[in-house]
Amino acid sequence: NSMQRGVIVVQMRRGSQAHRLGVQPHDVILLVNNHKIDRVEDLERAINSNVDNWKIALKRGERTLTIFIKG
Repeated sequence: NSMQRGVIVVQMRRGSQAHRLGVQPHDVILLVNNHKIDRVEDLERAINSNVDNWKIALKRGERTLTIFIKG
């Protein structure tokens, strides 16, 4: 399937949690805590969930990266 899934990071506030974690503009968020992210609403729901540990999979160029955050 050539259609890309995920949510593209368009902009980010300097100093935000995502910025501190190394997320960059043009990254594509694919998964948050093993939940597929296909729409902005999926990402908002995942971000607003009350969890201590995070696993974020994102695509940057041709690479897929996984970020683990312990709360």
